[in-house]
Amino acid sequence: MSRRLLAVVLTLSIYSFNANAFFFFIPIPNFAGKNDSKEACIGTNSKVGDTFKSSNGNVATIKSITGLSPKCPTEGNRVLALLEWSVSTTFASKAEMNIPDDYKLEDLNETQKFNGIILKATNSKDDTSLQITSLNRELVPDIKSYAEKLKVNTASILDDPEQTKIEELKINGIRALRYETKGKLKNLFGTRYSYLETIMEGDNEIILIESWATTSKFEKHKDAIEQLAFGISGLKPKSTETATKEPVKQTIDTAIKAVSDVTATTNEIIPPAATFNTTVQKLRDLQELKKEGLVTDEEFQTKKKQLLDKM
Repeated sequence: MSRRLLAVVLTLSIYSFNANAFFFFIPIPNFAGKNDSKEACIGTNSKVGDTFKSSNGNVATIKSITGLSPKCPTEGNRVLALLEWSVSTTFASKAEMNIPDDYKLEDLNETQKFNGIILKATNSKDDTSLQITSLNRELVPDIKSYAEKLKVNTASILDDPEQTKIEELKINGIRALRYETKGKLKNLFGTRYSYLETIMEGDNEIILIESWATTSKFEKHKDAIEQLAFGISGLKPKSTETATKEPVKQTIDTAIKAVSDVTATTNEIIPPAATFNTTVQKLRDLQELKKEGLVTDEEFQTKKKQLLDKM
Protein backbone atom coordinates (compact mmCIF):
# COMPACT_ATOMS: atom_id res chain seq x y z
CA MET A 1 0.00 0.00 0.00
CA SER A 2 1.21 3.49 -0.80
CA ARG A 3 1.10 6.53 1.42
CA ARG A 4 -0.04 9.99 0.34
CA LEU A 5 1.82 13.07 1.51
CA LEU A 6 0.39 16.55 1.04
CA ALA A 7 3.13 18.77 -0.33
CA VAL A 8 2.27 21.82 1.79
CA VAL A 9 4.69 21.23 4.66
CA LEU A 10 5.49 24.74 5.92
CA THR A 11 3.64 25.85 9.05
CA LEU A 12 5.71 28.87 10.01
CA SER A 13 4.33 32.31 10.88
CA ILE A 14 4.19 35.00 8.20
CA TYR A 15 6.47 38.02 8.46
CA SER A 16 7.03 41.04 6.26
CA PHE A 17 10.23 41.36 4.22
CA ASN A 18 12.26 43.93 2.32
CA ALA A 19 11.15 43.67 -1.29
CA ASN A 20 14.36 45.35 -2.45
CA ALA A 21 16.57 42.50 -1.22
CA PHE A 22 16.26 39.96 -4.01
CA PHE A 23 17.20 36.31 -3.51
CA PHE A 24 19.79 36.17 -6.27
CA PHE A 25 21.75 39.19 -5.01
CA ILE A 26 22.50 37.73 -1.57
CA PRO A 27 24.33 34.43 -0.88
CA ILE A 28 21.97 31.64 0.12
CA PRO A 29 22.21 30.97 3.87
CA ASN A 30 23.68 27.60 4.83
CA PHE A 31 21.95 25.60 7.54
CA ALA A 32 24.28 25.51 10.55
CA GLY A 33 22.57 23.52 13.29
CA LYS A 34 20.04 20.83 14.11
CA ASN A 35 16.82 20.45 12.14
CA ASP A 36 14.92 22.91 14.35
CA SER A 37 17.75 25.47 14.51
CA LYS A 38 17.35 29.05 13.34
CA GLU A 39 21.11 29.48 12.90
CA ALA A 40 22.55 29.82 9.42
CA CYS A 41 25.84 30.69 7.72
CA ILE A 42 25.68 33.86 5.64
CA GLY A 43 28.00 36.07 3.57
CA THR A 44 30.33 38.58 5.20
CA ASN A 45 28.57 41.47 3.46
CA SER A 46 25.16 40.57 4.87
CA LYS A 47 23.57 42.69 7.60
CA VAL A 48 20.67 42.58 10.04
CA GLY A 49 17.40 43.06 8.19
CA ASP A 50 18.60 41.51 4.92
CA THR A 51 16.23 38.92 3.51
CA PHE A 52 16.65 35.79 1.41
CA LYS A 53 13.79 34.87 -0.89
CA SER A 54 13.46 31.42 -2.39
CA SER A 55 11.93 30.52 -5.73
CA ASN A 56 8.59 29.67 -4.15
CA GLY A 57 8.37 32.93 -2.20
CA ASN A 58 9.53 31.71 1.22
CA VAL A 59 11.51 34.33 3.11
CA ALA A 60 14.32 34.28 5.69
CA THR A 61 15.25 37.49 7.53
CA ILE A 62 18.51 38.08 9.41
CA LYS A 63 17.60 38.96 13.01
CA SER A 64 21.12 39.05 14.50
CA ILE A 65 24.71 38.30 13.51
CA THR A 66 27.22 36.46 15.70
CA GLY A 67 30.28 36.81 13.47
CA LEU A 68 32.86 34.46 11.91
CA SER A 69 32.36 30.95 13.21
CA PRO A 70 33.96 27.49 12.78
CA LYS A 71 30.38 26.29 12.24
CA CYS A 72 30.55 28.03 8.87
CA PRO A 73 33.48 26.63 6.87
CA THR A 74 31.94 27.10 3.41
CA GLU A 75 33.64 29.72 1.24
CA GLY A 76 31.45 32.81 0.91
CA ASN A 77 29.22 31.96 3.86
CA ARG A 78 31.48 32.15 6.93
CA VAL A 79 29.36 34.31 9.23
CA LEU A 80 26.95 32.78 11.74
CA ALA A 81 23.57 34.49 12.07
CA LEU A 82 20.13 33.99 13.58
CA LEU A 83 17.33 33.90 11.01
CA GLU A 84 13.59 34.28 11.15
CA TRP A 85 11.70 32.16 8.60
CA SER A 86 8.35 32.85 6.98
CA VAL A 87 6.16 31.08 4.46
CA SER A 88 4.99 32.49 1.14
CA THR A 89 1.47 33.91 0.99
CA THR A 90 1.39 33.79 -2.81
CA PHE A 91 2.64 30.30 -3.70
CA ALA A 92 1.90 26.86 -2.31
CA SER A 93 2.59 23.54 -3.96
CA LYS A 94 -0.44 21.50 -5.00
CA ALA A 95 1.62 18.38 -5.61
CA GLU A 96 0.94 15.14 -3.83
CA MET A 97 2.90 11.92 -4.00
CA ASN A 98 2.27 8.26 -3.41
CA ILE A 99 5.49 6.69 -2.19
CA PRO A 100 6.13 2.96 -1.80
CA ASP A 101 5.96 1.58 1.74
CA ASP A 102 9.67 0.71 1.65
CA TYR A 103 10.53 4.43 1.72
CA LYS A 104 10.80 6.18 5.07
CA LEU A 105 10.07 9.91 5.21
CA GLU A 106 12.79 12.17 6.65
CA ASP A 107 12.26 15.33 8.67
CA LEU A 108 13.01 18.51 6.73
CA ASN A 109 15.11 21.28 8.24
CA GLU A 110 14.22 24.95 7.86
CA THR A 111 16.64 25.56 4.99
CA GLN A 112 15.27 22.64 3.01
CA LYS A 113 11.71 23.92 3.45
CA PHE A 114 12.87 27.43 2.54
CA ASN A 115 14.37 26.13 -0.70
CA GLY A 116 11.17 24.40 -1.75
CA ILE A 117 11.99 20.82 -0.80
CA ILE A 118 8.69 19.15 0.06
CA LEU A 119 9.75 15.54 0.56
CA LYS A 120 12.85 13.53 1.39
CA ALA A 121 12.76 9.77 1.83
CA THR A 122 15.13 6.82 1.93
CA ASN A 123 14.74 3.14 1.15
CA SER A 124 17.11 1.31 3.48
CA LYS A 125 16.21 -2.01 1.87
CA ASP A 126 17.41 -0.91 -1.59
CA ASP A 127 19.81 1.82 -0.38
CA THR A 128 18.14 4.43 -2.58
CA SER A 129 17.15 8.02 -1.79
CA LEU A 130 14.43 10.34 -3.04
CA GLN A 131 13.95 14.11 -2.91
CA ILE A 132 11.09 16.23 -4.29
CA THR A 133 11.38 20.00 -4.82
CA SER A 134 8.63 22.41 -5.88
CA LEU A 135 9.43 25.65 -7.76
CA ASN A 136 7.21 28.49 -8.88
CA ARG A 137 6.87 28.08 -12.67
CA GLU A 138 7.16 31.84 -13.18
CA LEU A 139 10.88 31.44 -12.41
CA VAL A 140 11.29 28.57 -14.87
CA PRO A 141 9.66 29.67 -18.15
CA ASP A 142 11.84 27.23 -20.13
CA ILE A 143 12.24 23.83 -18.48
CA LYS A 144 14.61 22.62 -21.21
CA SER A 145 17.13 25.35 -20.30
CA TYR A 146 16.53 24.59 -16.62
CA ALA A 147 17.21 20.88 -17.20
CA GLU A 148 20.40 21.64 -19.11
CA LYS A 149 21.71 23.81 -16.26
CA LEU A 150 20.82 21.18 -13.66
CA LYS A 151 22.59 18.60 -15.78
CA VAL A 152 25.79 20.66 -15.75
CA ASN A 153 25.40 21.18 -12.00
CA THR A 154 25.08 17.44 -11.42
CA ALA A 155 28.14 16.64 -13.50
CA SER A 156 30.21 19.15 -11.51
CA ILE A 157 30.12 17.03 -8.35
CA LEU A 158 31.55 13.97 -10.08
CA ASP A 159 34.80 12.80 -11.60
CA ASP A 160 34.46 11.28 -15.09
CA PRO A 161 30.70 11.90 -15.28
CA GLU A 162 28.61 10.06 -17.86
CA GLN A 163 25.22 11.51 -18.76
CA THR A 164 22.35 10.48 -21.00
CA LYS A 165 20.60 12.89 -23.31
CA ILE A 166 17.61 14.75 -21.91
CA GLU A 167 14.55 12.63 -22.68
CA GLU A 168 11.08 14.13 -23.05
CA LEU A 169 8.13 12.11 -21.80
CA LYS A 170 4.64 12.34 -20.33
CA ILE A 171 4.04 11.46 -16.68
CA ASN A 172 0.40 11.29 -15.65
CA GLY A 173 -0.46 13.61 -18.52
CA ILE A 174 2.20 16.18 -17.55
CA ARG A 175 5.16 17.13 -19.74
CA ALA A 176 8.42 15.92 -18.18
CA LEU A 177 12.15 15.88 -18.92
CA ARG A 178 14.53 13.25 -17.60
CA TYR A 179 18.21 12.38 -17.70
CA GLU A 180 20.61 10.10 -15.86
CA THR A 181 24.09 10.84 -14.52
CA LYS A 182 26.74 8.53 -13.10
CA GLY A 183 30.32 8.95 -12.00
CA LYS A 184 32.74 8.95 -9.07
CA LEU A 185 32.07 11.31 -6.21
CA LYS A 186 34.80 13.88 -5.62
CA ASN A 187 35.88 12.58 -2.23
CA LEU A 188 38.66 10.43 -0.79
CA PHE A 189 36.97 7.15 -1.71
CA GLY A 190 35.47 8.05 -5.08
CA THR A 191 32.38 5.86 -4.74
CA ARG A 192 30.42 5.57 -7.99
CA TYR A 193 26.91 6.99 -7.78
CA SER A 194 24.03 7.27 -10.24
CA TYR A 195 21.37 9.99 -10.26
CA LEU A 196 18.03 10.14 -12.03
CA GLU A 197 16.54 13.63 -12.29
CA THR A 198 13.01 14.19 -13.58
CA ILE A 199 11.46 17.64 -14.11
CA MET A 200 7.66 17.86 -14.39
CA GLU A 201 6.04 21.03 -15.79
CA GLY A 202 2.71 21.87 -14.19
CA ASP A 203 0.58 24.93 -14.85
CA ASN A 204 1.78 26.84 -11.78
CA GLU A 205 4.78 24.89 -10.54
CA ILE A 206 7.77 22.83 -11.57
CA ILE A 207 8.40 19.58 -9.69
CA LEU A 208 11.95 18.23 -9.55
CA ILE A 209 12.24 14.54 -8.59
CA GLU A 210 15.77 13.42 -7.71
CA SER A 211 16.65 9.79 -7.00
CA TRP A 212 20.12 8.44 -6.34
CA ALA A 213 22.06 5.38 -5.16
CA THR A 214 25.41 3.73 -5.61
CA THR A 215 25.67 2.73 -9.26
CA SER A 216 25.48 -1.00 -8.49
CA LYS A 217 22.29 -0.53 -6.44
CA PHE A 218 20.86 1.91 -8.96
CA GLU A 219 21.22 -0.52 -11.85
CA LYS A 220 19.64 -3.29 -9.80
CA HIS A 221 16.58 -1.20 -8.90
CA LYS A 222 16.48 1.11 -11.93
CA ASP A 223 12.97 0.12 -13.06
CA ALA A 224 11.50 0.89 -9.64
CA ILE A 225 13.44 4.17 -9.39
CA GLU A 226 12.13 5.30 -12.78
CA GLN A 227 8.56 4.61 -11.65
CA LEU A 228 8.79 6.88 -8.58
CA ALA A 229 7.91 10.01 -10.56
CA PHE A 230 4.63 8.41 -11.62
CA GLY A 231 3.51 8.69 -8.00
CA ILE A 232 3.20 12.48 -8.40
CA SER A 233 -0.36 13.79 -8.66
CA GLY A 234 -2.18 17.10 -8.16
CA LEU A 235 -0.54 18.88 -11.12
CA LYS A 236 -2.38 20.37 -14.09
CA PRO A 237 -0.78 20.58 -17.54
CA LYS A 238 0.92 23.83 -18.45
CA SER A 239 -1.40 26.39 -20.01
CA THR A 240 -1.01 27.09 -23.73
CA GLU A 241 -0.89 30.81 -22.98
CA THR A 242 2.32 32.70 -23.80
CA ALA A 243 4.95 32.27 -21.12
CA THR A 244 6.15 35.20 -19.03
CA LYS A 245 8.62 37.58 -20.64
CA GLU A 246 10.92 37.63 -17.60
CA PRO A 247 14.61 37.28 -18.56
CA VAL A 248 15.10 33.52 -18.90
CA LYS A 249 18.73 33.34 -17.78
CA GLN A 250 18.18 35.32 -14.59
CA THR A 251 15.09 33.41 -13.50
CA ILE A 252 16.59 30.01 -14.25
CA ASP A 253 19.77 30.90 -12.35
CA THR A 254 17.57 31.89 -9.42
CA ALA A 255 15.75 28.57 -9.50
CA ILE A 256 19.03 26.65 -9.69
CA LYS A 257 20.24 28.45 -6.56
CA ALA A 258 16.97 27.72 -4.83
CA VAL A 259 17.49 23.96 -5.03
CA SER A 260 21.17 24.11 -4.06
CA ASP A 261 20.47 23.84 -0.31
CA VAL A 262 24.17 23.54 0.58
CA THR A 263 24.26 22.55 4.24
CA ALA A 264 27.14 23.24 6.61
CA THR A 265 26.34 20.16 8.68
CA THR A 266 24.33 17.13 7.64
CA ASN A 267 23.48 13.62 8.80
CA GLU A 268 23.02 12.40 5.23
CA ILE A 269 25.50 9.91 3.78
CA ILE A 270 25.08 11.20 0.23
CA PRO A 271 23.10 14.38 -0.50
CA PRO A 272 21.29 14.98 -3.83
CA ALA A 273 23.26 15.90 -6.92
CA ALA A 274 22.27 19.52 -6.93
CA THR A 275 23.26 20.04 -3.30
CA PHE A 276 26.46 18.12 -2.75
CA ASN A 277 29.20 19.91 -0.80
CA THR A 278 32.15 17.51 -0.59
CA THR A 279 33.84 16.51 2.61
CA VAL A 280 37.18 17.21 0.97
CA GLN A 281 36.20 20.85 0.39
CA LYS A 282 35.02 21.13 3.98
CA LEU A 283 38.38 19.81 5.18
CA ARG A 284 40.19 22.36 3.02
CA ASP A 285 38.00 25.16 4.38
CA LEU A 286 38.63 23.96 7.91
CA GLN A 287 42.39 23.99 7.29
CA GLU A 288 42.07 27.56 6.01
CA LEU A 289 40.22 28.60 9.18
CA LYS A 290 43.00 27.10 11.27
CA LYS A 291 45.65 29.00 9.29
CA GLU A 292 43.74 32.23 9.85
CA GLY A 293 43.60 31.54 13.58
CA LEU A 294 39.82 31.34 13.63
CA VAL A 295 39.80 27.86 15.18
CA THR A 296 42.10 26.32 17.78
CA ASP A 297 44.11 23.14 17.21
CA GLU A 298 41.67 21.28 19.45
CA GLU A 299 38.64 22.57 17.51
CA PHE A 300 40.37 21.71 14.24
CA GLN A 301 41.09 18.11 15.27
CA THR A 302 37.57 17.63 16.64
CA LYS A 303 35.88 18.93 13.50
CA LYS A 304 38.29 17.05 11.24
CA LYS A 305 37.43 13.79 12.99
CA GLN A 306 33.69 14.50 12.65
CA LEU A 307 34.05 15.10 8.93
CA LEU A 308 36.15 12.00 8.33
CA ASP A 309 33.78 9.86 10.39
CA LYS A 310 30.93 10.80 8.03
CA MET A 311 32.78 9.54 4.95
